[in-house]
Amino acid sequence: MERAQQGPRPGGPAAAPAGGDVLAERYHLDEQLDVVGFATTWRGRDAMLSRSVIVHVLDPRAPTTPEVLSAARRASVATDSRFLRVLDALDEPIPFIVCEDSPGTRLRELLSYGALSGVESAFVVREIADALSPMHARGIFHRRLTPESIIITPNGNVKVVGFLIDAALSGEAATPGREPALQEAEDVRALGKILYACLTQRWPVPAERPQTKEFGLVAAPMTSPEVSNTPRWVPPATIKESVPAPLDAVCVSILTPRAGTNRIRSVDQIVRAMNRVIGAADPDGDLEQRVRALAGRAGTTGTGMTPRVHALAEPVQEPLVGDDLVEQAEVQRITREAAEQREALLAERAEAAARIRDEKEHQAQAEARARERGNSWEGTRLYRLLRWMAPLYVTAMLVIAVPGMIGSIRHNDNAARRAAAERSATPAPGPVAFTAESFDPTADGGEGGENADEAALVADSDAGTVWRTDLYTGSATFSGLKPGTGLLLDLGRPVGLDGLDIRFVGEPTAVQIMTPRDAENPSRATVNDWTTVATDYGAGATTRFSFDDGPTTRYVLVYLTSLPRVDGGWQGGISEIAVTA
Repeated sequence: MERAQQGPRPGGPAAAPAGGDVLAERYHLDEQLDVVGFATTWRGRDAMLSRSVIVHVLDPRAPTTPEVLSAARRASVATDSRFLRVLDALDEPIPFIVCEDSPGTRLRELLSYGALSGVESAFVVREIADALSPMHARGIFHRRLTPESIIITPNGNVKVVGFLIDAALSGEAATPGREPALQEAEDVRALGKILYACLTQRWPVPAERPQTKEFGLVAAPMTSPEVSNTPRWVPPATIKESVPAPLDAVCVSILTPRAGTNRIRSVDQIVRAMNRVIGAADPDGDLEQRVRALAGRAGTTGTGMTPRVHALAEPVQEPLVGDDLVEQAEVQRITREAAEQREALLAERAEAAARIRDEKEHQAQAEARARERGNSWEGTRLYRLLRWMAPLYVTAMLVIAVPGMIGSIRHNDNAARRAAAERSATPAPGPVAFTAESFDPTADGGEGGENADEAALVADSDAGTVWRTDLYTGSATFSGLKPGTGLLLDLGRPVGLDGLDIRFVGEPTAVQIMTPRDAENPSRATVNDWTTVATDYGAGATTRFSFDDGPTTRYVLVYLTSLPRVDGGWQGGISEIAVTA
């Protein structure tokens, strides 16, 4: 028989709740799932709406209880279906929080049976990052993302558990006024670790902690000082060769970024990176089959909110830190990357040499053909006759033309004086102020803008600030995803373009200078609506484009079509642009 929980039981001011209790004459406590600090988590039933719920019962005497209730109320704004939403939060007579329940399997449990495929891993992380994006825009962060806080439903959907609440229950509530960028960085780094775990079935345990199991996963191997100056987690592709290169690059960019690479700093960047990997695949269908097979194997009900398995330290049965095979694979990977970069450079040089050699051969053949035509003409009778008549013809023409030439000289002298006066009145070319925006049309395969917030840095007269493209790991030509990306310059008014001075980051960069076909309405829909006026397929660090008779335009597009090589892939950048007109 169920008992109505009307207040504290005899024997203490805050006796612990028990199975069968009813809170607020509505929420029945059925099964205890977990105890975290001063909170007890129950699976229960909402008698009013006849649905399963999760109830966090709090100790009214605990000093953290007000903060936990406050966190739950803030979390109620997360209404996306990918969150287990907060349904209620009351503080009398016994404080408690009610959240949605969801069938499914925790990611921690799913990974205990093996790593996920690249597409599945990208899908899980993409869904979490996409759900968090509007919350981050409002300055609200999860700060406790782990394999415990992710559920995969029987339909292959992703659910995020404990938004704000898990951090508060663990005593890690955000400090008022704390820098939002630091809180965002926590979520981004947590997503990088979850991606690493999905790909490798290993968990990146911080170096300062014992390298033991966490969340049921063996610790990720770390390099020794012989491989890197400071220990760091080896890239996922070193552990499993089947890990896709783009996902390997994302993990490195988030967890162990290297000098010269563009570090991933936001969930929006993660969403874009994962979308490139997923493409037209159907990963939720694969996850659905995986979850259903696991539920059948384990004989469970398939309910995600199972009793929590805490991340307790356990002895490691296999050597991970300083493992000779892992270190050898990492050294081989670094050596292979250096060799590939050298081979690519040699191939580019060989291609350029072959192109120059072909051009010289074509020029020599053309000159030889011209000489042959000249020799055959000089031996004809007509040639000899014309050579005899030419002097007579020239003499006659001089007699006729001399008077007119004298008059023409006088006229040209006057015209020259007038032109000189006009030139002296025309101002010399000078700098033009402009604004810049990212140009990356979705119709061309882009994302609407690459690092758009950095575009203005090319006009700030500070060579230390840089606009960069994203990092591409497939090829220098944007991994074949699109023809290019660039910056659209607005000069404020139509001017006669005299020159552009561009300082690139890295070399060589292939770049086109373009003007709009519709001068009044520059297209942002596709690069096909622009006309190329100058091209450099191997621009160096500092490149000048000069226009002797430059176009008159208000808008200029600096469009990159091939990027220089950097550590981990290809990435372009521009630190400064100067326009003269």
